[in-house]
Amino acid sequence: MPTLNLVTEVTIDDLLLVVSQFCQAEFFQFELGLVKLKQARLDTEAAQITTAHRLPLTKQARLTTEGHS
Repeated sequence: MPTLNLVTEVTIDDLLLVVSQFCQAEFFQFELGLVKLKQARLDTEAAQITTAHRLPLTKQARLTTEGHS
């Protein structure tokens, strides 16, 4: 299938209409792409949460040494 790059605004319903017209192989390829996109978003969110809740180095070291007492 040829690729066409367009800058436009489409609704979710428009996208669903297009996806509903995919053959099995195209739909499978679309699903794989969607799974990869979802995983990338989850990885980004997890990294942001980890960074936001990271303890200062002094507390990290203290927790590490206290755990081995």
